[in-house]
Amino acid sequence: MAVLQAFNGFFYQINELCLTAYLPEIRDQVKEEKVFTWYNSIYTITGTITQVLYLGVVIVFAGIYSWNDGQIGRFGQATAAVSGSFFWYIGWHFFRGKDARRSLGAGKFLAVAGLEQITNTTKAIFKFYPRSIGTFFLGTVFVDGAVESLLSISITFYTVVLGFKATGVAILLLLVLIFSTFGAFLMYFLTRRMDPMKLYKIIIVLMMIMNFASFMGLTRPSQKNMAYLIASIFGIFVGFYYPLSRIIYAMIVPRGQEAELSGFFRYCTQVLAWLPPLTFTVINEKGYDFAFGAISVNGFMFIGLVIFMFMKPWNQCLEDAKVNKMVRENIIEDTVDDEAGVSDESFHNNE
Repeated sequence: MAVLQAFNGFFYQINELCLTAYLPEIRDQVKEEKVFTWYNSIYTITGTITQVLYLGVVIVFAGIYSWNDGQIGRFGQATAAVSGSFFWYIGWHFFRGKDARRSLGAGKFLAVAGLEQITNTTKAIFKFYPRSIGTFFLGTVFVDGAVESLLSISITFYTVVLGFKATGVAILLLLVLIFSTFGAFLMYFLTRRMDPMKLYKIIIVLMMIMNFASFMGLTRPSQKNMAYLIASIFGIFVGFYYPLSRIIYAMIVPRGQEAELSGFFRYCTQVLAWLPPLTFTVINEKGYDFAFGAISVNGFMFIGLVIFMFMKPWNQCLEDAKVNKMVRENIIEDTVDDEAGVSDESFHNNE
């Protein structure tokens, strides 16, 4: 089962990478920032609704047949496999094909050429975009690593400290998903009045405050109702966080290397996701309170927040993204049309 789950996670990351690679092109097509922001909100909301329906089906069947944790897990996996296959077919059918931007030179091996390209791109990012996309990628390593691990850490905390069973955990997850749709709606309206990066940092601070208050305040099983409230608030923050991170990436990424830099972005979101849970486990194994282990996640979020403070002002980040300096300076091979390398200026101006 563990091996199968590892493959499942691997293919999930490939799917997310492909979706992320399309975002900058969609951004250029829709032109206006508010339209692109609305698209990202709907993207999050529709995905969340699908997850809510799936989780609702699992909860209903588990309640009707009084299944134990193992039976719930098997039913959930089977349902996910069937529904996932259906949506995979839809995606395969409707995703528009894309021509390769580069061809493999004669006598070159794909793995070697890929490593050379990644090395050149990494150097170029921190040479030409050190305080825009470069700083954003670096901060994302810490913040996304923390946010990605929050759910698993919270489930462990609620199970051990508050005594939640599988059905209770499913209800908590359902609340997170439902309220994340409200967060996505709020994100759309607030980004029309505030630049996305500033709002992003505010959400990170609010999540840190919520983590501290919830993990320190929830100490006994009689507080389960409060846990449901915390899950709802966390859902709103999640609904803000993930669409915002995609919007920021798509708006400040240099044109012409969307697929490659989407790989960088996805890598940054996952590369440190193992460390907060490990820190949580080590602290607990040393005999410290579960709350202290859970709060350690805030340390990673704080590091990322400090890194984000070194980014250029939002408008300057947008200006930097208009021209791919890596191509212009011949650091990266130019294989895209000129019009793909410069985004429409009208998009970058908020109404």
